[in-house]
This record gives sequence, structure tokens and C-alpha cells, in this order.
Amino acid sequence: MRSNQIGSVKAVTAVATVAGITIVAAMFCFGCSLSNGYLVRSRFVRGASPIASGIPTSLMLVSTAQGGPRFAQDNDQSSANDSFSLMGDNAPGATFERVYLLLKRNFVDAITDDSKLSHGAAAAMIASLNDPDSRFVDEPELLELRDQAHGIYTGAGIVWSVKKITHAKTSDGIIPEYTELRLSIKDVVPGSAADAAGLKTGDVVTHVDGHFLASYNPVVSFAKDLKAAQQDPVAFNKLAAKLQKIIDTALSVTQTETMLDAPIKKPIVLIVTRSGAPPSGITKTIGISSVANPSSVSATMSDKTLALKVSQITGQTGTSVAQAIAAHGTATAVTLDLSDDPGGSVEDTADLAANFMDGGSLGTLETSGNKKHDILVLGGKATKLPLTIIVNHGTAGTAEILAETLQEHGDKIIGQPTFGDTNVVQLFQLKDGSGFTLLTGHLLSGNGTDLQNKGVKPNITENIATTKQTAA
Repeated sequence: MRSNQIGSVKAVTAVATVAGITIVAAMFCFGCSLSNGYLVRSRFVRGASPIASGIPTSLMLVSTAQGGPRFAQDNDQSSANDSFSLMGDNAPGATFERVYLLLKRNFVDAITDDSKLSHGAAAAMIASLNDPDSRFVDEPELLELRDQAHGIYTGAGIVWSVKKITHAKTSDGIIPEYTELRLSIKDVVPGSAADAAGLKTGDVVTHVDGHFLASYNPVVSFAKDLKAAQQDPVAFNKLAAKLQKIIDTALSVTQTETMLDAPIKKPIVLIVTRSGAPPSGITKTIGISSVANPSSVSATMSDKTLALKVSQITGQTGTSVAQAIAAHGTATAVTLDLSDDPGGSVEDTADLAANFMDGGSLGTLETSGNKKHDILVLGGKATKLPLTIIVNHGTAGTAEILAETLQEHGDKIIGQPTFGDTNVVQLFQLKDGSGFTLLTGHLLSGNGTDLQNKGVKPNITENIATTKQTAA
């Protein structure tokens, strides 16, 4: 889930005069000079990171012949009563304090809701980290995130992952190096609206209800045609108008997550790309959602093998697994199925691991300042039965660390390579109910293996049939 407090900014104004000639230009052009009457190029709004807003914008050149815009210099001296003076003049927060006061005093309309200013500033501050796991959330979204941590989903029933992909500059130089933020499905909750729609782990969302998902600058898709039409103003402007319409109606990554994480009251049509599918993508319709709260643990017995399916690691998972093992005392082997398990908190995963590890370290948590913290597992209750772990591409987060560490201890893994997302993201709540998520660490396995963007490699590779399908 991602807040879109600054995602509504879609355009900025740039002023230019070339050789005394006023230029009014619109749309986009790669490699064009200002003097040809066309535009420069599309870009993302500075200060509104594409991670937070995802909305690319055009630069509009306007005339300065009639004096142009006035620029006010900050020479106003505030009285002591105007300032909350939380920081010194040279402290980083002093800029925010000063801008806040100038807005309150000088904006043409009365600013009656200070929360919009504070939330917008907080969202922009977090977006400046340029990290897809860190984002501002308002109170409803924070509560939804908290529910999801307990396995309760009120929206489509999707666990998201945003992957940052850097594309190199093309050999002909027409398309520069650019970054794509792929909104990928990490997990689909069983019995959810997304599950019913046939969405799969690994799907990448490109369109929502006909709107382009601004995961990259759309000028890239038009670059060659725009270049070819540079000398034909009519053709160029037609392409540019089409591109501008796409930009004006685009949805940001944050808007899309927010829409699909909230209760869905009318069907939403998605276009997703999938390995092996046509490049144009596959259309899937998500119906009206209901609360999905699947049990995190299920246990079945077959031929004296206890099969434990853990769909998500929550605060009760470790206890539920311990109870299931105790209730099936005649079992001679255990299968731990972590397929399509997005993981959970480090603490809850260590509690689950205690059922299979007689103490020791589950792994290492690397935090700010390159500090390393051992994740300790309490001993004394681990089963002695032979253990086999099942994983697939939907196994992610702490579930991957658990599987890798158990493999390092000699247990066998069957299935497919896992998702490869072992970042630790923490949820912070502010006094007004809003909050933010923040990437606070990276997980390594017990032997120090880094699984980020790599995943766990099974001992035996097999296609695993689960309650959910995984994109090939």
C-alpha cells in the first residue's frame, strides 16, 4: 500500500526565451533544440519521486515578453510568535519550518487544514529516499497494513512487491537510460478477489481500468516515433497529444496499490504481463472484495507424514505448528509447506523456527550503520522428525530465510526458486494516526547468505501444486 499525497502533481512550468524570441512549445522531443519550436523532453516532477507519485510530466515553455512571473525573495522577517522554532537556522528542518510559515502567510487562499501540508511534506521527504519499500500512509492505509500483518485482507487480497529495474541507454542513443518500477504480485491470498480473478504470483500490473500505470516514463514507448516525426509538426503534435493524454490519465504506483488494497465495491479491470503470455498482456477482472482471513496453518496426515501448510507467518503461527505436531504424535516425518508464503515479522519467524531448530541463529539482520544482529531461536521444543521443506516462487521474505537456514542445517528443500525479497520493512505510526513504512534492514541466512533478488535454490526442482497458481 502506498500513499499518493504528492501524486496529483502532473505539470510544472518552465520559462525560456531564446535570442529574444518567445517560445511557446508543448509536448515532447528527444534531442530537439529550443529554437525549432518543439519541446524539450518529459521528466518526473522534481521532488515528487516516481516511487511516490509515478506520474511523469511535461515541461511547458511560456513567454516572458510581458514581464513573466514575479519571483519573491524570502526577505520577510518573522516574529518570534510566527515560528515554532523547533530547529536551528542551519538545521535541515529549518527549510521546512520556513516554507510552512511562508505558505500560511502568503498563499492566496486560506490554508485551513495543516495536515495536508504536513502529510505532503512527509510523503515527499520519504519519497526522496528513492526506495520502493518506504512510503507515507494515511490512517486508513496504516490500519489495512496492520490487518495484513495479521493475515486479514479487505481489498483484492494481493501482497505487493515493487522492483526497480534499470534499462540501459539504447545503442542508437534515442532512448536514454531509465528506471522502471514494476508493480509485481508477490502473493495472492487464497479465497480472495484476486485469487478468483486468476491473478498469479509474478504478474506485473501495467494498466488499471484502462489507465496506464506510470511505472516508467511513457515517452520511452514513443521515443522512436517522436524522433522520426521531428521535422513534421502535424505528425509530431498528434503523437505528442496522444502521449500527453496517457500522462494526464495515468495512475501512480501508490494510487494503484491504494485502490486495490482498499475494499473493492465495483469490478476493476487489470492488464498484467506474465511470462509466456503475449507482450500486450492479459486482462483480468477483480470482482467485489470481501474480507479474506485464511488460517495461517493447516495440518494433514498421510502415510505417517505430517504435512504442515503455512500460508503466512503471524504471531500465532509458531504456537499453531507446535500444537499440530503435538496432536499428531504417530507421525514419522514432517513436511513444511512454505509455498506462496510472503513471510512475516522476524520475531514471529524465529518463533516458528523453534519448532524445527534446537536453538541457534535463524540468520542475521543488517541495520543502519552496517550493524549486525543475530536472530536467535529458543531451544527446547524442536521436533526430531525428518523434515522436508516445500517452496515456490511465491515464498518470500522471512519464509525464505527460514527455508534457507533449515537447508543449511541439512534439511531438504523441494520446489522452485523463491521470490528473492528479504528486505525488512518497519511500520511507524504517528500521533495523528498516519504513518510510514521504512526499509530498516536486510536479512541474511544463518550462514550469511544474501537472498535478495536471488532466492533460495531447492535441492530438488519440481512444480509444486498449491492452492494458488504461480506464474511461470
